Amino acid sequence: MNHSRSFFDVYAITTLLVSSPQRTIYRSVEPDSNRDIVVKLLTSNVTSSDPILHDRFLRDIGALQLLSLPAFPEILNFGVAGDNSAFMVMEWIDGDNISSLAEIQPDRIIPLLAQITESLETLAMGGVYHDNLSPDNILVQTRPDHEVAKILGFGTTAFFSEIAAGTVPGRSTGVERFIAPERLGASENVSEAGVLSDLYSLALVTVDILGGDISDLGSDDPEVRFPEDIRDALSNAEVLEDALSGALAMAPDKRQTTYAILRNALEWDYDYMEGVDLISDPDRISETLVELPPQERSECSTPASEEDGDPGEEITTVLKSPGLNGPIDEDLIQTDPGGFNPNKTDPVFMPPPPNPPELPKEQTPEVEAVPQIQEGGRPRLNFDRRLLLWVPIGLAIMVILGIGTVKLWRLALRPQAKSQPTAVVQPTAVPRVPAPEIPAEVQVHPGLAQADALLLEDDVEGARAILSAITPEEIELFSNEEVESFNAMNNALEGSRFDAAVADLKGGLDHGSIRMLKRGVAGVLRANPEDLADRPDIPPMLKKGQNALRIHALMWKAHESQDHRLVLEQCSAMIEVLPKYSTPFQFREEAALALENVSEQAFEAGHYDQARGTLSPITTYWPDREGLSQRLSTIENTKQELEDQRTYIAEALAISQAGDPEAGLAILEGITPVAMLQRHHSEAVTLLEKHRAELDAQPPEVVFKLKPQIEFKKKKTVTIQLIVTDDHLVTGVSAYLKAAGANSYSKINLNLDPATGSCTLDIGPETHNNDDFLLYVEAVDGSGHTGRLASPQAPLEFKRKKGLKALFGK
Repeated sequence: MNHSRSFFDVYAITTLLVSSPQRTIYRSVEPDSNRDIVVKLLTSNVTSSDPILHDRFLRDIGALQLLSLPAFPEILNFGVAGDNSAFMVMEWIDGDNISSLAEIQPDRIIPLLAQITESLETLAMGGVYHDNLSPDNILVQTRPDHEVAKILGFGTTAFFSEIAAGTVPGRSTGVERFIAPERLGASENVSEAGVLSDLYSLALVTVDILGGDISDLGSDDPEVRFPEDIRDALSNAEVLEDALSGALAMAPDKRQTTYAILRNALEWDYDYMEGVDLISDPDRISETLVELPPQERSECSTPASEEDGDPGEEITTVLKSPGLNGPIDEDLIQTDPGGFNPNKTDPVFMPPPPNPPELPKEQTPEVEAVPQIQEGGRPRLNFDRRLLLWVPIGLAIMVILGIGTVKLWRLALRPQAKSQPTAVVQPTAVPRVPAPEIPAEVQVHPGLAQADALLLEDDVEGARAILSAITPEEIELFSNEEVESFNAMNNALEGSRFDAAVADLKGGLDHGSIRMLKRGVAGVLRANPEDLADRPDIPPMLKKGQNALRIHALMWKAHESQDHRLVLEQCSAMIEVLPKYSTPFQFREEAALALENVSEQAFEAGHYDQARGTLSPITTYWPDREGLSQRLSTIENTKQELEDQRTYIAEALAISQAGDPEAGLAILEGITPVAMLQRHHSEAVTLLEKHRAELDAQPPEVVFKLKPQIEFKKKKTVTIQLIVTDDHLVTGVSAYLKAAGANSYSKINLNLDPATGSCTLDIGPETHNNDDFLLYVEAVDGSGHTGRLASPQAPLEFKRKKGLKALFGK
């Protein structure tokens, strides 16, 4: 993408970090997200635009943006302008320089170095190299559960390396001491940046960070030695020292270490160290079951001979890690299409394991022996296939010689025939024929021989690195045979590179392996158009792979930002594209649990709309999640109950305002309020009681409607009519009666006519028992005020009339 306008029009520059004639670095703010970013401006001093320089910059930065490697900052934007300048926009990395970390311990630094090695290896698979490595260009970013290494400085050499070989404009002097000699013009072989140059820099950075010493640096046989405390902390110190030494030879063709060798040497210590996060890429699972067709068998699969079954039969391979204290990386599954295996180790620099496995007692040329992986997760050595071929040939020669010896022995012991006269022939002199002269052995360039040996070992990466280090000057001195061999091996490598990239692309899509997918996409993008002309199946796979990598980067970005809605969205898209990739299922579960916890807290606080809204991302992107429908149903039912109770409370308040607080209180008594309405309900009850008290300030008044007769006749009913009045509402009228001489009163509830306020009390013979009795009446209003007619202390007295019979005792 080319931009002629200045980036100052787009980005809000806040701080100038670095300023030099070649490069200027600013800290800025991204307009959309308001997050901190870094804007890097590169300017060359050439007088005209160089399209090759622009192509290299755009190609390399575009590849880095596409691959989205965990050890590199995210590339947000980049481009070139017409004035020979270029720019990059990257995420801001808030971390400490790896060299400035105090008291760096191996158990802390080894995982970081493994992360760097893994990302550089993936970058190299796409033919892109950093060429600017140093400890100053590595930051350590601390996250809640682990640390992440971030490599800076990328892009400077991609822009300037075409201008001049040797010192690159804009590169600091502190960085140059870690650059490979051929990239500084310090050796006779000044070549393009490549695997061997970046490996040299990575090895030198590793030694510097771990505090190791290098003897004979600058020669073809350097030796790395760590301090004793570092050696004691490492379980494989000698292996790591050998791997680093093999990467630091002065001449590129003398460097035998590959990324696979260095990565394996670093990863050997993972099981040995405790409390270290060993996962630099999230594509790890505890056990991966992979169905691979025969042409894509894993390195851990045993080749099947024709006697074992159908050659086209699929082979199931289960890869497990015997030493890791955690899940194994599913992306460690490697396919072997066309002999390409980036994890193949060079037997020259890998020492034998402590207890090498015994060879089988019987071997046949049809089945190749597979070395067993040693305990502790250490990598095995590759057997020399030529040796396995010569063993049966030698046995056959020995059998032939033995048969010939037996036949000669039998011939010597055969009985002789009887003597016959023989003629003696005198020998004649025969002229001596001179022995043919043996031609001298043809001298082959050591790089060709070594590359050929690595190809026999299926170490395509190592062979490619050796051939790329051969300079044009050396090629001009090749013999015809060497030129033919060089061209044949390069053609084979190009074919294997393309076949391997296609296999990685297909394997990544089929098995959900992001590491394979990154290698495959990068390799196919760099393929020649002729290779794609007759392969119509590759463009759709490439498009799908690029889309998967884009979604993968967005998914991890959302996961790190803890935006649960965005995580669910990207995980849903990732699962649709790569259904066998396990990480999005894990991230989706974590995001859904977090949203459910927030929803539960809102629900308990009575915020039902918020609780339901929090679950909406799960409803959108994971509608069939177990328990989701029950949660939503509970929220809806509780919300409906809340609305109903709100309606009842409002109705009670309205009734009270209309002058009937008692009726409103009766409604409130029938409600068991939900958590959100408990306070509101209590306040409503208090308000209605206060309103009732204001309306009912005076006690009721009880009077006779008609003054009753105080005396009554035997067997007659005494009728008492009362009028009860109040300033608001009478809630009850009761009469209390007892016979003369009794100790307690009996309560009689009276029925009051609300319209007239009148009530009647009938006291029959069954009640007064034809005897004198005492009576008083009480009336209670809504506020609890009490009004009386008479009282317990001064009751009304009713007496039975006594006639003549009564006087005479009858």
